[in-house]
Amino acid sequence: MQQWLLAGGGRILLMLAAILVASLFSLTSCRSHSPVAVPTIGSAEWLAEVDSTLDIADPAGHGPDHGSDEWYRAVHRRLPSEKEGFRFEDIGTAAWMQHVHDVVFGRTD
Repeated sequence: MQQWLLAGGGRILLMLAAILVASLFSLTSCRSHSPVAVPTIGSAEWLAEVDSTLDIADPAGHGPDHGSDEWYRAVHRRLPSEKEGFRFEDIGTAAWMQHVHDVVFGRTD
């Protein structure tokens, strides 16, 4: 009887048991991922994320102050803004900031 369990059907049962244990282990080790909130356009969090994503500051953190004219120009230079019809005169407008948002966080429409 024991020989039969290890042959044929027994191997299948052992394999199924191993799969079940592995599945349970992987389920218990999974972390729950809560969705990441996209910051509001123009907020301090938004400015920091744009800065980080577009590498405005150097690795030591030196760069223009978030939200300053110099910072906006640095962001503008790193975007495909001209292809979208934006000029330096458009920097800081609601349409330009939405364009930055779409580039950095992905289009939401």
